[in-house]
Amino acid sequence: MDFKIKVEVIKVYDERKGLSKQGKQWKLVKILTKTLGSKVKNINFTAFNEVSGEASFLEPGDIVDMEFSIDSTYYEKTSNWYNNITLRKIHITDKNKEIMKAVNGEMKTSSDGDFEITNKDELPF
Repeated sequence: MDFKIKVEVIKVYDERKGLSKQGKQWKLVKILTKTLGSKVKNINFTAFNEVSGEASFLEPGDIVDMEFSIDSTYYEKTSNWYNNITLRKIHITDKNKEIMKAVNGEMKTSSDGDFEITNKDELPF
């Protein structure tokens, strides 16, 4: 089962790479985030392979929508359960808005994410 949440990026850790036991290449990036709202909680996501490539473009302060799954693993040596929060998809909403503002100073975003022209007199048509 996958979950969705909107979070703010606190830190993106360096990418790690390696080989699996089956000889396949893997890479991962860990992303520390915090929830939005009155009860702020930190969440550390793990992004594997293709998703880790998207995660490497994140910067502290970005507001993103994360789709993720949660899995627990029991380790008999320590008699403890460990939770893994694996990132499935990243939707970079805040950065897209900032890029559009930087590209064309006439454009701004409305609260629902649609773009609108602020100075229609300068349009060529």
